[in-house]
Amino acid sequence: MNTKTKLSSIELAKRKKALLRKFALIQRMTADTSGSFSLSGTGAYTSGKHVNLPIGDFSDPEYLDMIEGMLDHENGHCKHTNFHVWNDIKSNLVRSLTNIFEDIRIETKVGMEYPGAKINLEKLVKIAISRKMFSIPREDDDLVSLVQKFLLYKGRYQIIGQTSLKSYSEIVVPLLKNVLPNSFNDLSDVLTDATNSKTTSDARYCAERVIAILQKEQEQQEQQEQDDSSDDNSDSNSSDDNSDSDSSDDNSDSDSSDDNSDSDSSDDNSDSDSSDDNSDSDSSDDNSDSDSSDDNSDSDSSDDNSDSDSSDDNSDSDSSDDNSDSDSSDDNSDSDSSDDNSDSDSSDDNSDSNSSDDNSDSNSSDDNSDSNSSDDNSDSDSSDDNSDGKSSQSSDTDSSQSSDNDSQEPSNQATAQDIIDALNAGDGDLIGDLHEEIEELLKEKAIEVEDEFKDKNGKYTTPSFALGVCKERCFIGVPSWIKDADPVTQRMRQVLNSIVYSRNKTERSYERTGNTIATGELWGASCGNSRIFQVETTHRAPNAAFQILVDKSGSMDGYAMQLANIAAFSIASAIEFIRGAECEVLYYPVGGSSGLKVHVAKSFKEKISSCRNKSFNVMANYGTPTAEALLTALSRIGVRKEPKKVIFLITDGDACDANIYDVLNDCDAANVDVIGVGIGLNNLAGFENRPYVSINDASELAPQLFSYIRNVYQK
Repeated sequence: MNTKTKLSSIELAKRKKALLRKFALIQRMTADTSGSFSLSGTGAYTSGKHVNLPIGDFSDPEYLDMIEGMLDHENGHCKHTNFHVWNDIKSNLVRSLTNIFEDIRIETKVGMEYPGAKINLEKLVKIAISRKMFSIPREDDDLVSLVQKFLLYKGRYQIIGQTSLKSYSEIVVPLLKNVLPNSFNDLSDVLTDATNSKTTSDARYCAERVIAILQKEQEQQEQQEQDDSSDDNSDSNSSDDNSDSDSSDDNSDSDSSDDNSDSDSSDDNSDSDSSDDNSDSDSSDDNSDSDSSDDNSDSDSSDDNSDSDSSDDNSDSDSSDDNSDSDSSDDNSDSDSSDDNSDSDSSDDNSDSNSSDDNSDSNSSDDNSDSNSSDDNSDSDSSDDNSDGKSSQSSDTDSSQSSDNDSQEPSNQATAQDIIDALNAGDGDLIGDLHEEIEELLKEKAIEVEDEFKDKNGKYTTPSFALGVCKERCFIGVPSWIKDADPVTQRMRQVLNSIVYSRNKTERSYERTGNTIATGELWGASCGNSRIFQVETTHRAPNAAFQILVDKSGSMDGYAMQLANIAAFSIASAIEFIRGAECEVLYYPVGGSSGLKVHVAKSFKEKISSCRNKSFNVMANYGTPTAEALLTALSRIGVRKEPKKVIFLITDGDACDANIYDVLNDCDAANVDVIGVGIGLNNLAGFENRPYVSINDASELAPQLFSYIRNVYQK
C-alpha cells in the first residue's frame, strides 16, 4: 500500500520547478569537469563522469528530497573525487573506510560551495535514519561495525554538522571506548585530522591509518595474552594462592625447611626441639610464659595456633577460643599476667625475641589472623597460603592479590582474535554505502511509477525527464541551407523591430491633475477644459529570453530538416539584434555513451556569428523524445532572470512521448510560454489550446510568427 504524502498542485509545481532549476545549475557548474546528469528510466548508475537517477513520482516529497540530495552528493563526486585513486583500492576494508572519509570530505565541500546543498544532504540523512539505513550502535555489534559506525556517525556530525546523527554519535563513543580503550584516542585523532583532507588520497590515507591503529592494537593484545599464558603455566613449585598444606605450596613444601612450614618441618615457628623465631622450649620468649613456647600454643605443642592433637589454626584441644592456650581463656591475657599484650615473663607487646610481625599480636586475636598467622581463609583441617606455619609477610601479599582479583570487573575489551576478524572482514561484514541504498530505494519507487504510467498510457510508454546537454563537435562546417536563411532573417528582423518600436514609443495625454502644464491647452480653460496637465507614458519592450528547440529526429530527414534549420537560424539571428533580448538554440536528440542528450548549437552567451559554421550543420537521426527535450529547455531557460521567457518548439510532431501534456503544464507553472511551430502539420499534439503555427515553406515563418511575438511583448 502506498502511504506517501501527496503534494498539492501548487506545491508540486514549485518543487518540480526548483528541481528543474537545480538540474540546470548542476549541469552548468559541471560543464568544465566533464560531468553530466540525467533523470531517466528506473536505473541509478554512475561512470564517474555521468550520473543517471531514475524517474519517480514528483508528487512524492520523499522522492524529491532524495533526488535533490543525490544530485548534490553526486555533483560533489564529479567535481572533487579522483576516481583513479578510488579504483586502485583493492582491499574491501580500505575501500569501505575510504568511502566514509571521502563522502564526508566531498559533502563538506559541496555544503560550503552551495549552502542549499547542506540542507538537502541533511534531508538525505533523515531519510536514511527513518528507513533504518543507519542502524543504532549496540553493545553486541562486532568490532568492525563499531569502528565504522564511530567514523560514520561522529564524522558526519562533527565534520559536516549533520545534527540528525548527534544521538547516534553519542551512543557509539562509549561503546567503542570500552572495546578499544587503548586505541580510542588515536581513532579520534584520525577523525580530527580528516577535517583537513583535501583530496581522495587524503581520505584513503585516513582509512589506512585506522587499519594501522587496529594492527598495533592486535600486536599489543597478542603480547598480553602471551604473557598471561606464561603465568598460567608455571611449575608445581611456583606460587599458587589457593593451595593446601598437603600440596605444592608457593611458600612451603612438606619435606623442605621453609619459614612457613607446619609442626613437622623445620619452621621459623618450629616445635620445642628446634630454634623457633617466636618460641623455644628452654628459653624465655618475649611473648610466652615459662610453661609455654608460644602465646597461642600449649606446653606440648610448637604450632602457633594449635595443641598437640590438633592442626586447627584457631583452636586447641582444651579451648573453644580461637586464640587461647591451655592455661588461658582470655584472648589478650595470660593466666599469670594482667598485661593485655604480654605474659608474666615478657613486656614486649607485639614481637618475640627474633622477629617483629606487623600484622599480629602475640596474645591478641586479630579479625583474620592468629598471633603468628594472618590467614583469611584457613579452616580446621587444611593449611592455606596464609594458614598455620606461614609468615605474616606472605599472608599480606597473598591477601592483597586476592583482594585485587576480587575487585576486578569484567571488560568488553576486544581480543586479538576480534581485531583479526575485523581486519579480515568481507563485504557481508561491512556497513553498506548509504547512497547505494538510496539508489535502490529510488529504483523501487521508479519501477512503481513506471508500472502505473504504463497502465495509464500504454505498455510501450515510459515516464520522462530532462535530457543532458552537450556541445556536439560533429556538426562543424558551413550548412548547405545557410544562403536560404539570409532573406528569412531579414524579414524576421523587420517583424521584431516593428514590435519593439511600438513598445518603445512615448504616448502623451492631458489630465486634470499633474506636474507639467501644457501651455498650448490653456486657451481652452476659459471654455471649461480642465485637462491642461501633460502626462507622458513610455512603453518599453521588456527584457525577454527566447529559446528555440529543434527536432532533429529521423522523421525530419530531408526538406523538413532544412526548413527547421532555416527557421531556427533566422529567428535566433533576428532576436540577437533586439536590445534586452537573449536567445539560445537547442537540437534534440544527439547520441552518446551516456544516452540521448540535447545539442547546444548556440548558448545564451554566444553570438550567432561565432557558431554559424561550427554548430548548425545538423543532420536528422534518432527518435523524438520531445517531452524530455522540452524539459531540458525548461530547466535552462527557467533559471534566467528575464521577466519574459518564450520557447519555440520546431517539430514535425512525430513524438514518441505520451506525457507531452504534463511537460507543457510544467512550463505554465514556471511562467514560460511555449509556441509550437509545426513543419507540414495542421495540428500539433498538446497545442490544441496553445499558440501554434504551421509552415510548409521558410517564407511563411515571419508572417505566421508576427502575431504571437507581438502578444509576447504586449503582455
